[in-house]
Amino acid sequence: MSNLFVDKISGKSGTSSGAPITLSGDTATLGSGVDLSSATIPAAAITGTLGSGVTFPEGHVIQVNTKIDSTTYNNASPSGWTAPGLNSNTITIRQANSIIWMSLNFNWVYRGHDAFANFRFAENINSAGYTSINTSEVSTHISATHNHFHQFAHLEYISQPGFSVGDTYAVQLQFECNSFTMDINNSNSNNRALWVLQEIAG
Repeated sequence: MSNLFVDKISGKSGTSSGAPITLSGDTATLGSGVDLSSATIPAAAITGTLGSGVTFPEGHVIQVNTKIDSTTYNNASPSGWTAPGLNSNTITIRQANSIIWMSLNFNWVYRGHDAFANFRFAENINSAGYTSINTSEVSTHISATHNHFHQFAHLEYISQPGFSVGDTYAVQLQFECNSFTMDINNSNSNNRALWVLQEIAG
């Protein structure tokens, strides 16, 4: 078996400075003139980490962050919009002008009659403080013979504030209700909340 040792490979009419393949040891580097638009690369051959210069096409998921939140909250007749302590993880934005799809599943219990509760997300960009971004109303009325009722809530929202690479982002749950006692993630039933944040190329 014979080996051919060369530094560069060019076409017959090519130049040394524009060689499409440069060799160094056992590493081959492709030049800027190489066209791979019609090439098929086996998945098994793709390894390593994408660099910071990679841009994902619109609609592609860039990162997913999940959190199981065991925070519990109990308050008799809270006043105004209240943050019960359910906060997502903080993520770092990887691509400019991406969007964030967020969802939260949680359990809440009210103790009262003719009760209602409004829930919303508030976002925190670069630790500048939480600002409300949406409201999702859940209204429930029960008879006078019942005063303890469990509810399951699912909230989701898409935010597109115009991110820059390196921005930090977090979300929290906020709520308001009329005069009744509010429990979230009631500890007696061992409930947990689930956060999901997805950064998607915009």
